[in-house]
Amino acid sequence: MLDALSSYVYAAPAEAPPVMDTDGKTWLLLMTEKLRAINRGEDGCIDTLSYLECMDCVAPIYESLFSTGFVVRQLQSDINGSCATVRKWYNTLPDGHGHTLQGIVEYGMKNVPREQLVSDPGSTVRGLLWLNRACAFIATFLQGLIEGKSSADAASTAYNTILKPYHTWITGKAVGTIMQYAPATEDILAKLRITEAQAKEQIRPFTDLMVPLCDEVRDFMTDMNANFPETV
Repeated sequence: MLDALSSYVYAAPAEAPPVMDTDGKTWLLLMTEKLRAINRGEDGCIDTLSYLECMDCVAPIYESLFSTGFVVRQLQSDINGSCATVRKWYNTLPDGHGHTLQGIVEYGMKNVPREQLVSDPGSTVRGLLWLNRACAFIATFLQGLIEGKSSADAASTAYNTILKPYHTWITGKAVGTIMQYAPATEDILAKLRITEAQAKEQIRPFTDLMVPLCDEVRDFMTDMNANFPETV
């Protein structure tokens, strides 16, 4: 998908505005609640189902962060696909290995050749790896906005920090260009249905939970030699 984005930078924006709230809650408040509800076992391992219940709600944010319709649809498809991959392993791995994120990765690293784990987007490792990177990108992007960066600078910084190291040169050029076309900050806040004051109140609690969670997932995958450096 990402290799194809460069030819769609100037595509028409999505026509329908996103619905960013549920039962009167903004997307940020909903996500903060769901992040707080993620469970851990006595051993500290992250519960797969409560993690997915949160991450299943991530995709709509892309309609606020980007205005290019094709890009939005593809990014939403990517993150929904990653959630579906993790859910598949929850449902199919034997002996309860799918019940925690650590169990899913551990099973794959012990039972599947590394080359297959790297190359297969639906592998036990790659699905979670890129889902976590996507969430880290979003958190870093929003963090940049409340730090006073322009939307283009926030997007570029988040991309260069989180995703670019794992993209080929061609993909990096294409996606890097797309980052420069992020909507103005006021337009992003309007789509999120929050004022600037509300942004300061709601983004920080979200990033204070999402950033450490992404770091935690990255760190345990690194410890398992599953934080693959290969580019796509």
